[in-house]
Amino acid sequence: VMMLALAVAVLGVMAYRGLSVDLLPPIVYPEVRVIVTHGGVPATVMEEEVTKLLEERLAVTEDAVALQSRTSEGRSAIYLSFPYGTDMDAVVREVGVELERARRALPREADPPVVRKRDPSQTPILQYVVSSALWSPTELRDWSEEGFRKWLLNLPGVAAIDLEGGQRREILVLPDQERLAGLGLSLDDVARAIEAGNVETPGGRLRAPGREYGSRTAGRFENLTDLSNAVLPIDDTRGKERLIRLGEIAEVVDTTAEERLRVRLDGQPGLRVSVHKQPEANTVEVVDRVQERLEWMRDQELIPSDVSVRLVSDQAVFIRDSLRNASQAALGGGVLAMLVIWVFLGDLRRTIVVGLVIPLAILATFALMGLWGLSLNLMTIGGLALGIGLLVDNAIVMVENIHRHQNDEGDSMARCAVAVREVQSALVASTSTNLAAIVPFLFMGGLVGLLFSELVLTLSVAVMASLLVALTVVPAIAGSSTAVATRLRFGPLTTFAEHVQCGYTQGLGLLLRYPVVRLVGAVAGLIWAMAAIDRQDQTFLPPVDTGDLRVWIRADPGIDYDDMDTAVTQIERVVTSEPDVSGVLAMVGGYTQGRTSYQSSNRASLRVDLAPSEQRRRSSEQVAGSMRAALDGMGSVSYTH
Repeated sequence: VMMLALAVAVLGVMAYRGLSVDLLPPIVYPEVRVIVTHGGVPATVMEEEVTKLLEERLAVTEDAVALQSRTSEGRSAIYLSFPYGTDMDAVVREVGVELERARRALPREADPPVVRKRDPSQTPILQYVVSSALWSPTELRDWSEEGFRKWLLNLPGVAAIDLEGGQRREILVLPDQERLAGLGLSLDDVARAIEAGNVETPGGRLRAPGREYGSRTAGRFENLTDLSNAVLPIDDTRGKERLIRLGEIAEVVDTTAEERLRVRLDGQPGLRVSVHKQPEANTVEVVDRVQERLEWMRDQELIPSDVSVRLVSDQAVFIRDSLRNASQAALGGGVLAMLVIWVFLGDLRRTIVVGLVIPLAILATFALMGLWGLSLNLMTIGGLALGIGLLVDNAIVMVENIHRHQNDEGDSMARCAVAVREVQSALVASTSTNLAAIVPFLFMGGLVGLLFSELVLTLSVAVMASLLVALTVVPAIAGSSTAVATRLRFGPLTTFAEHVQCGYTQGLGLLLRYPVVRLVGAVAGLIWAMAAIDRQDQTFLPPVDTGDLRVWIRADPGIDYDDMDTAVTQIERVVTSEPDVSGVLAMVGGYTQGRTSYQSSNRASLRVDLAPSEQRRRSSEQVAGSMRAALDGMGSVSYTH
């Protein structure tokens, strides 16, 4: 028995080391979003040319229970909802097939449709702001894309690195409209000439004595001169075709693209770098790898000294804090349970025997969690913390009954066997009753079922493991020890425990003599509990002070981009003046959802980081209320916190 218990403990330790760590269980909402962007196109045109077409194509998707669409300037979004439990990977594949068929009817200039599951794992696990006081926005963007981003993208567990803000290099071709008209050319002719001249084609094989070479035609533009020398065929006045250079009819300008999404951290322009993890990756491990790679890049001077890389968001911090608090609560509950048992039993040896159930049951649970692919999160650790008290119940009954029989005469092992047979049916029945009360929650549907199924599963496994330990390990240890004649006393604590036991005995006798009292008390307690539940405020999850706030800003449609930036700058000053604010990250000209960015001149957002909780006197809700009062009445701009 002891060797089997030791084997389970070893398996539990090994499984624990391999468990992934996350905040919550993996949750995929039964919803798919299809987004098509076409910059600058009015909403009415997007609705006619894109939204209605996609609605017709996607309405036939199997098992879809609802279809909604939202159309705005340059953007069309279709939302498909499905019943919980639907295989969303299969849905994404089916939607992709329908979109491929519909793509021929979409405007050629529109961006390809993007299909996204509503998956919380797509939220960035890390966000940095890259800035420099000496580099231009274009240089900073190029370095971030070609250098910084690539060093992080090849790390295990990293799915994507997204960049927002900055400016891209752009080559403008500005044709002379009068010359085009005089030569009988159109803008389409210019576009086709540029496209035809900027290609590379394979040239076949070249054979030489003893050697063979692959060849290609190097036709891509390398510089502005190559682009200016691109040729267009035209007909002269005599009907003969001749060639003309692009530079003769158009001006070629090396410039930057218009900045439509601005990022600022504490007033300094920069780029936001978002790190996304793979769905099955361990959030904490991926964050640690990225942080280590950044330190290595600094040591190797791969990050220039005049470039600043500042961390603005780290999900691993909140995960570590939450799991540490839950683990401390579980550990504290176990220690308090042992102290209470020690006070009531008055025997350290029996207390230790009972206490062995807790680590063995938890390690057995870890072993099964590793087998089933569960992770360490608030729900699984919460299930263990919730079941700490239940884990020792069976062991206490078993130890007490064995101790009572050890005072009798005869062989100690035989007395132990008799004691086990007396209570084993009762222990199995009581444990089954506990499981019967919680196992049905595993069959709950919807979001609640996805969220709490791991908690119920972990709690059920831990309770079953405690029963097995109480029926095997506890008799093996307790049966081999002798009974203790004297009982330790802890002064007032022991006296209090004796009074509790005496009061319980008297109350139990009263209830057994008067059955009506039991019935009336049970009914009254049920009525009181139901009334108390109705009076309580109901919410899905309790509010949590995460140390940051979000401010979504919306202005009148059609506002000038620079005017919007000026208004957001004023808001930043007001927010920064709050005493508990440690940093403000502003994004002007749009917003992001997961890995999808949306540009709109009348939209902006702020991420407000607060000082650590131990360094401020106000909660995040109080800070938000103060900010809301300071921002009220600032023109036509509205705010949501």
